Amino acid sequence: MNKITANICIKDIKYFILDGKAYVKPNQKVSGDVTIPEKVFYDGISYDVVSIQKSAFRGSNITSVVIPNTLKFLDNSCFSGCSSLENVDLGNSLETIGNCAFFGCNSLKSIEIPDSVTEIGICCFECC
Repeated sequence: MNKITANICIKDIKYFILDGKAYVKPNQKVSGDVTIPEKVFYDGISYDVVSIQKSAFRGSNITSVVIPNTLKFLDNSCFSGCSSLENVDLGNSLETIGNCAFFGCNSLKSIEIPDSVTEIGICCFECC
């Protein structure tokens, strides 16, 4: 069984470290412009940020988000209900956008899906 190495918070974004990689975990208290870093540092070691977990920013008041090139996976509902979200930069290495990832983001003006994306879940952009 895999064990979480650490739970950390950097600039109001929460992460957990698992198997040498970093994952963004739920924190609906984040607001404004959000930039997810390519790496986070914990205890002198750097970890690539590879995923935004289920419901991570669900219903938060974020207005824009920049996804790093290290990130491969947006989990289900990770940005759903973010009614203030207007701009999203998905980076160039994203492979999967989970179900309902941007559901209800009715302020979203446009989004460019990188060529690296091979899977887009159901209802991903419904009610946008």
